[in-house]
Formats: sequence, C-alpha cells, structure tokens
Amino acid sequence: MAGRFAIPRESEYGSNGEPLAGAKLFFYETQTSTPNDTFSDDALTVANTNPVVADAAGRFGDIFLKNEDYKVILKTSADVTVYTADPVRSPAATTKEVVAVSTTSPVGVSDDGKLFVADATAAPFTITLPPAASAGNGFEVPIGKIDPSLNAVTVDADGSETINGASDLSLPGQWDFATFRSNGTQWYAHVLPQTPGNTPLPRSYLAGFAASPDAGDPANDVTIGPGSARDDNNSVNMILDTDLVKRIDAAWAVGSGGGGLDTGSATADTVYHLWLIQRTDTGNVDCLFSLSSTNPTMPTNYDKKRRIGTVSYDGSSNLAVVHTFSTPVEGRFQKATTEGTSVTLADDLTDLETATRIEIRPKGVSTNTNGQGPVIRVGPTAGAVDTGYDSNATAGGANSFETDGLHLVRQSLVLATHSLNGTVVLSRDSVDSNFWQFSGSIGVAGLSSLTLLLGSIDLSGPLTNILVTTPGGVALFDAGEIVIIYS
Repeated sequence: MAGRFAIPRESEYGSNGEPLAGAKLFFYETQTSTPNDTFSDDALTVANTNPVVADAAGRFGDIFLKNEDYKVILKTSADVTVYTADPVRSPAATTKEVVAVSTTSPVGVSDDGKLFVADATAAPFTITLPPAASAGNGFEVPIGKIDPSLNAVTVDADGSETINGASDLSLPGQWDFATFRSNGTQWYAHVLPQTPGNTPLPRSYLAGFAASPDAGDPANDVTIGPGSARDDNNSVNMILDTDLVKRIDAAWAVGSGGGGLDTGSATADTVYHLWLIQRTDTGNVDCLFSLSSTNPTMPTNYDKKRRIGTVSYDGSSNLAVVHTFSTPVEGRFQKATTEGTSVTLADDLTDLETATRIEIRPKGVSTNTNGQGPVIRVGPTAGAVDTGYDSNATAGGANSFETDGLHLVRQSLVLATHSLNGTVVLSRDSVDSNFWQFSGSIGVAGLSSLTLLLGSIDLSGPLTNILVTTPGGVALFDAGEIVIIYS
C-alpha cells in the first residue's frame, strides 16, 4: 500500500485569502531538480502529470507517493513560487497483511510490508521482486518458506538487479525466512534461516553422510545418511536431510531406491567414488557412483557436486567396503603368529582401502628356522602380491635389497631363537593413490642388531590385504603376534 501525499502547509491560499486556483505542485527527487513521479492510485500504476494542477477551489486530486523522499515546490498558476519543501517523506503506509502463495508470483510495489508465506509442496517456484526503482528506497517485504518439502522457493530480483550481490536468493528449508529491502537501485536481504540451507557453510565443509551396505540388498545397495557439505567450488550448500538408498548395479535414477551408477555397469574388483550432487534450479540433492574421482557424468540439470566417499566392489561383484570421508577411519587388530600359519588380515581390515597410514607392529615374533625372518606383503582385493617391491633392509653395515616383499631383517642374521619387535609404517599421499611408501625399525632380541627399513610399492588397486609370512610364502612362525593400526 502506498502513502497518500499530505499538503505540507495547513492551507493553500493567496495573499488576498482567495484559494490558489490552478496552483501547481512540482515533485522532484530530494535535493535535486530531477522530476519524480507521483500516482493517482494506491497501486502506483497510473502516474500523475508533473506538476499536479489544482482545481478552481485550490484542491488537488489523489496523490500517492513512492516509498522515498521527495522535494515539493508549490507555485501559483502564474508560476510564482509559494514555497519549497525538502524532504517530504512518504507516510509509513505499509500493511501487515499475510499473503499465501504456492506458485510463481510477483511482488507488487503496493505490497510494502506484507508477509509472503510460500508453500512449495507441489513444486519449486519463484517469487519475483519489483524493480527497485519502482519500489523505492526503504520498500521492504519479508518472504518465508513454510513447507517441509525439498522444493526450494527462489526469490528473484528484477532484470539485472541483485540481492546481496547475487541475481536471486534461495529458501530451501522449512521456516527459512528473509526480509528484502530496496535502496532504490538494488536489493538487500536479511536472512533468518531455520536450517543450514541459507547459512554459507565454511569452505570445503563436509559432515555426516555415514554410509553402509543397505539391509535390503547388501551386495549392491548403499544407504547414505543425512549430512551437509559445500560443493567442490564452494558456491552452495548441499544438504541431505534423510537417508538415501542408491543401487550400484543400475543406471542412475533420481530418488531413494533408484540406480546410482553414472555410466556403464558395475565391474568386479573395482573402487567407485561416491558423489553428492544437486540441481540448483529445484534444490534437489541426490548421490551417484562414478569411476571418476574428479569428473563424474552428471545427470541432466544437476550442476553441483562434491565427492564424499568411496565404495569397493569385490571380486564377486559384491559391496566390500563403503566409506565416506567425513567418517574417521581407524582400527586396531592383533593376531597371533602360530606355527605353520601366515598372518592374513584381509577379513579384519574393514575400511582399510581409505586409510592413508598403516602401522604394522611385530611383538615377540619368531620363526622356528634359522635364516627365515618375517616378510610383509600387501595387495589389492585379489590378494597380497609377491613382486614389485623396492625394499631395503639395513643392519650391521650391510644392506639387503628385496623385490618379493618387505623383509623385516636380513635373513642371514635371524636364528630360530631370536624374536623381533618394532614398527613398520606404510603411508600414501591420498586415498586416490595406490603408491605406498614404507619405513621402520626392527630390533632383534638376543642379537645386538637394529634393522632400518625403507621401500615402496605401486599397487594395481586399493590396498585391502596385508600378509605377514616368511620367505617363499612358507609360514614358519612359532611365537609372537602382529598388531595392525591404521587411520
């Protein structure tokens, strides 16, 4: 609702006491000589002439002002200035009316002060603000989304005008409210979010999204829990409010229970990357699986993404490991080194493929044969490998170079009566790398010797197997235990 103009003087009469017939009211922008429109209707759609001319009784017709300051000059019919008033402020003529909308709707210049409550249950839609110049400096309208759906309500500025420097502002969550105020050229918004959707999360933020094989089909389906993140360009928040189930054995389809693979078909003994995706036109958030760790094939209209985890498909085409980056990976296992048994930890090392640091700690480990020291071998899901190592064990001023595994001590030094203690650390730069470096030190009880270890191996796939054995793969242990710690 616009404010009605009130004559700045109590009466408009000439010096002879007669009404100023044909008097003229000129309206300008405050402190300028730039004409500024007034209107004959409350909706500010029909502009008055400028000047507005009085009738024979000195009376003026309806004059409604925009919500801004004016300079007003009153002149006689002969253009003699009677007075100048500056500023003349538009009366506070706002309304406290509540307007309910559920489809694309405009805000009019007469809606100053109204509260718009938007229900996007049926579909996302847009509310368009009036031109800032028409609304005037100080025009204000609050808008809020009241439904719990995932459909966003978008508030759009007119033409090239901006809202807080952007072309529009999204209200994605229930009870997200914002107050929009014009300064006559652009819009500012004070956002009062009830959900994280409108509060920019910290750069690179990632929390939640706990994932695990789904009970309905644990071999192929993954349940991704609620979480929040910034996209990989740090431009928008991506919020998953409820559990989402995606199938790795089917092409991507929207929604929980739908397929999740971006392209092709699931392949055995393969690691897939788990992506959070969003389409900004609707605000819908979903997930997909991709072989790419940098550039997944995005479904139509989905334009935001963030990699949130990995999924390992084993050699039998079943889900083996599901891990999201916001969930800490850690574990500790101990196994005895008993006679005739190699120590294989593949079954125990859950989530090992997403670890970046692994510690292998022999504790009192001994063999029953001279010259048969322990050997560590690692490998992908197909099993630990016995080739490709660049391993160097140094002790007593001599080196031992090996390619079949990481030898914990020079073989010629080890007797059946000796036991080994120490720590070997395996590390890699990131979860995308299969190149592992290792280092460590091993002490031999009963022998004044300390072995220093260095080496590396580039695996064909993610490390999921660790085997502690003896040369030739023949297990000759008779005592001790192996501790594995990873993170």
